[in-house]
Amino acid sequence: LEVDDALLDAIREGGVVIKGGDDDEAVLCTRDVTYAVKRVDSTNTMWLLRPGEREALVGGREDSVARVAAVANSHLELVEVAPRLERLRAMLLRHPYAGPDEAPDAAGLVGHAAVRASVQASDTQLSRALRQLGAFELDGALRVASSAYQHDVLNRLVWTAFSEGYELSAVPEVGVCEAMNKDEAVRSEMVRHVLLEFSEPDSDVLGGTWSLDLGKVATAYAAELVAEKPRWALDQLLAEWKERMPEGMPVSAELLRGLALLEPRKEAPDVMEAKAFCEAALPRAPAQRFAALFAERARWAWEDLGPYVEPLDVGTPDTKTDVLLMRYTRKIQPDADKPPLYGKR
Repeated sequence: LEVDDALLDAIREGGVVIKGGDDDEAVLCTRDVTYAVKRVDSTNTMWLLRPGEREALVGGREDSVARVAAVANSHLELVEVAPRLERLRAMLLRHPYAGPDEAPDAAGLVGHAAVRASVQASDTQLSRALRQLGAFELDGALRVASSAYQHDVLNRLVWTAFSEGYELSAVPEVGVCEAMNKDEAVRSEMVRHVLLEFSEPDSDVLGGTWSLDLGKVATAYAAELVAEKPRWALDQLLAEWKERMPEGMPVSAELLRGLALLEPRKEAPDVMEAKAFCEAALPRAPAQRFAALFAERARWAWEDLGPYVEPLDVGTPDTKTDVLLMRYTRKIQPDADKPPLYGKR
């Protein structure tokens, strides 16, 4: 196995795992990175010596002798790749959690150990992917809540906080869990999951008090509206959105990024419309994602394109946003004093 010093240190510190089923191309995972494994044939004969004998042969006396333990005609080469997460989505989205009254097929549920063994990703990348999917543990299985049930619980949580007199910037976990489990029969694990999904990153998790991110909460309400009707007059959408939420929640077109595209109505260009176009519903593979984007629009401004490209960055060199733009788009500059547009390459 050919490795550089940095990878050798990573292997010595945390070890490696080679993952893959019978029909998969093998990958090698350190704690943080996933590598494709390729066998490279060697044009030169490689002699493998026992530990210490190479040093004796190279720096020893003229009569030093080394024994050839084996001859290698090839070696394994590692190339960093994006984690392969399709299997993770298939495993967890097969049985979305729809509440305490569900009756799922227990044989179809999987725990963390099974996911870790099957998914071709490093532990760090797997943890990040589980977080992005909104996975949480329930009765020993990893679950993803259905969008309808998650929004229902979020809505109940917000109104419970108001009825109990809690500030949305300081929601006590124990208090809302007890109230919702008693009155609404919502599992505490689900309440905590919603708190984690819709709170500020620096919420006091250890202290059990959560500061809700009002932008995230408002966006969830907007997503429900956009799902109900694929095309809205923007002013009508904003009014209905404000009506459905508690007083003081933010409402702005900026929060619709990644949920809907804003464009003038064809028959009345002075009227802006919001057309449903949800990032979460698009393909995850970059080539398929960009094909879907350019099927929707031939040219994109970055302010519209960004929310659909940035989530593809999983921290590997080939998924960085600028790399994806170079590979799948061409930059168009219609006017020197205007922002560039992005078209299909």
